Amino acid sequence: MIYSKTFKAIFALVLVAFITICAIMFCMQISPAVGNDIPLADSEPAKTALPDNLKAAAADSYLTGREALTAPLHTDVAAVALSENTSTFSDPESYPLYDFNGNLTAYCVLYDDGYSIINSTTETVYETALSKNPYFGVNADKYIYISPLNYAYQSGGNYYFVGNNDVVLDEQAVAYLQSKWETLVARDLATIAEDENTQVKSVALADPDMSRIHLLYSDTAHIIHASYFFLIAGSGSYGLLDDGDWTFPNNNGTSCAYVAMTMLLQYYERTGLHDMIPSSFDNYLPASSVSTSKTQAIHNTLWNMGGGSFAMTDKIVSVFNDYFEKYGYGAKASYNALYSGMKGSIDNHRPAIGEIGYYKGFLWNSTDGSFTTKYISNHQVVVFAYTTKSSGILQNFVCHTGWGGYDPLVINKAAFFANTEVTVPGV
Repeated sequence: MIYSKTFKAIFALVLVAFITICAIMFCMQISPAVGNDIPLADSEPAKTALPDNLKAAAADSYLTGREALTAPLHTDVAAVALSENTSTFSDPESYPLYDFNGNLTAYCVLYDDGYSIINSTTETVYETALSKNPYFGVNADKYIYISPLNYAYQSGGNYYFVGNNDVVLDEQAVAYLQSKWETLVARDLATIAEDENTQVKSVALADPDMSRIHLLYSDTAHIIHASYFFLIAGSGSYGLLDDGDWTFPNNNGTSCAYVAMTMLLQYYERTGLHDMIPSSFDNYLPASSVSTSKTQAIHNTLWNMGGGSFAMTDKIVSVFNDYFEKYGYGAKASYNALYSGMKGSIDNHRPAIGEIGYYKGFLWNSTDGSFTTKYISNHQVVVFAYTTKSSGILQNFVCHTGWGGYDPLVINKAAFFANTEVTVPGV
């Protein structure tokens, strides 16, 4: 009888404890991990006001970036932006961004029609776009910034890439990516050290100057050249220039370099500047789907020439030159370190391909527990314009992300690790 009472008492205590734990978890809205399920946070981090010392730099960079991103299609955009968005420039909301050690390193500044990401110490704006910020709708404990077009977050004690929350970054990957943030900051500080006029931060607020924006072509006769990369971005899956036989190629997950190469070839072909695509590819039109399109066929041809694997800048140069030799186009690709040469290429009406990051790391697959070594944070983009400070010093490059439906992005020069230039006869 005593044992029976004791058992009942213990059972009651266990039951009460279980109900209490469940109630607490329900109130806190925490879902326990089951099997391979990933414990994701239930809400995004709280927004915060941007610190006063960063406001001028963020506003100037955003207005200049907004001008660069709309200059081929509109006029007086900076003045319009200032008149419409005065409140967001004077007191913008932002998300705090961290490194993998939990240190506050940057802010994602939110505007009425876009965002900027700014270093909290150096005041350098790494990227600006007229679109939703990359962390929009991501539930997490903390947002992690790696570099432009490379974003991560912390949730449930683990780290994930934004848009790939079924893969956990292990300690080796985190350590490697952390070192790349430090590299980016060091490169940022080096460019500031060589800058003759680092204190100019709010010129665009008082006197928007279109001469700060440098496009492939700026005269009316060649506006299609300046507009080309704007028109194939930001307007749905394939952009405004989808005419049935030319569509935006699919990135197979590791083929961003070949997407960028395809877009560069199409630029010369479609604007009539230089023949770059053999007539044999006409057999692929009209495009009933992206997988059978002319554009995808070009992408797949380049992919196969590259051995069916991802490409860093050195491989892009090699594949491009093999392609030019095979089809007799007389063009020549070359490798350059960092951002050297891209400004001159644009001045000579030639887009380039820029490499953002070179991050080799290790990924853990939570489904089968396996580890995979791969290049986990690298992206190649088409670079087609640049901006300068009022002093004339190079500041940012304007890029097509290579992702269908995404707007062009203004990216700080310090973020580029290498680039491919293509010299084209007669251009």
